[in-house]
Amino acid sequence: MAKGKKLRKDNISITLEDGTIMNAERDNTAFRKTFQDWENTTKGLSGDTIGNLRTSNSLYDMFKEQGVTGRVMGNSGPKNRNKGGVEIFKMIRKIKSERAYSSTELEWLEKLDKLMDEYAKPESEMNPANISFENPTDWTEKGTVLSTEPVYGHYRTEDYQDNRADKISKDFPEGQNVPAVSSSWYSSSRGEAKPPFWQAIYGDGTGDVFTGKSLHQCIKESIEGFNNLEFEVSKKTPLNFAKLGAWEKALQIDGISDIVIKWLKKPNRNGNFSSKLCLNEIMNTPHSMEGNESDVVKNIMQLPGMKQDITEIWVSMARRQVLNMAHAIANKSSIPVHWADKGKNTLKFGKREEAPKKKAKKKGSDEKKMLKSWREVLAI
Repeated sequence: MAKGKKLRKDNISITLEDGTIMNAERDNTAFRKTFQDWENTTKGLSGDTIGNLRTSNSLYDMFKEQGVTGRVMGNSGPKNRNKGGVEIFKMIRKIKSERAYSSTELEWLEKLDKLMDEYAKPESEMNPANISFENPTDWTEKGTVLSTEPVYGHYRTEDYQDNRADKISKDFPEGQNVPAVSSSWYSSSRGEAKPPFWQAIYGDGTGDVFTGKSLHQCIKESIEGFNNLEFEVSKKTPLNFAKLGAWEKALQIDGISDIVIKWLKKPNRNGNFSSKLCLNEIMNTPHSMEGNESDVVKNIMQLPGMKQDITEIWVSMARRQVLNMAHAIANKSSIPVHWADKGKNTLKFGKREEAPKKKAKKKGSDEKKMLKSWREVLAI
């Protein structure tokens, strides 16, 4: 890519039920171009280029009518109702322009991909490679067909070519010149033909007419693009550990525990842990996710099924949670600390000073003194 020319990237966001917003960058230019190239290519292939002499419909027109299926009958067979490509491309266009991430859209793409996986199977009736035609195998001198056998993928076989050449009529007194198409476009066996419509919907880009990415490849690429998004928790809606009550889980994030450890090495002038300063640094620092920390955060956020990684988070928490983390780390690291008050609001460095023990009094001494004092009062 030329220097100075950057692909335009658009933010895409997802808002969770608790109001937390996560953002990701998606290369919308490339995303749109994938489908636009497919659409432009299919619109440009029509007529004899795709072996169709009876209509000027393009591959894209066929897709709008048939969707991702083949027409199981011959040339004039019925369209597959309710399976047209119009609705498919409406949804794709919506996804291309969407700014808010929706799991519904990804689920729709995955559902379509799964459907196409089934249709692409060699034995599937919906596979365009299995569009069925009656191929002439015997005919009279004037071209009247006497017998046929099924052929799949395309009707313009060499037999069809020869039959049309012999078929004499008022309009074609010397027969018709209908050359056969590529032999790879048709087959006597199911699941083997690779006609242009199959190339455009299910091909691998190596077709002899349609050489770009097939629609199926575009769908799979889009799903991969969704799954490879990297989300960041917005600073405006930080991950709130105070609400989650999960300070123990916060310690699994290295960036947070490292800050706590840093302040455990810096007692304040009163010999206490600086919980407020530690809290401020934690809340004002973006925390990058390393290793399995993305999965830890997804579990904390109750998003265990989320396929995308979370690469950065902002957090908020209560001072008490910071104190609890510092106390736990100190104990594990054999750093002497203790609570300076019953409310556990102050964490003090050093061992707790034991109160001096009172000397034990000799048994009976107080009784003797009291008895003596009363005797003095009563002048006994």
